[in-house]
Amino acid sequence: MHATEGTLVVVDYLQLLDQRRDNPDLMSQIGALRDFSAEWGITTICISQVWRSFDAAQHPFPTLADIRLPNPLDLGLFTKACFLNDGKIRFEAISSPR
Repeated sequence: MHATEGTLVVVDYLQLLDQRRDNPDLMSQIGALRDFSAEWGITTICISQVWRSFDAAQHPFPTLADIRLPNPLDLGLFTKACFLNDGKIRFEAISSPR
């Protein structure tokens, strides 16, 4: 594959990567995607749902703990999080263990 540096890739619905059991586990897929993005100089965005238990009336934005993950995933594989709620946006840096 060839990608121009600066290309933006969006993975809609992060949970779909975790559905097919014949695929590598989610952690491996995200790690490979992160490595690929770094090698080619592209930005990758993964869209995810938050748990239905998140109560926007009590908190203005979800947190990393509110991200719906059916199977474990080290969110340190990501560098930033972006939360949207009620027309507002909040960015959060994620400290990476790598």
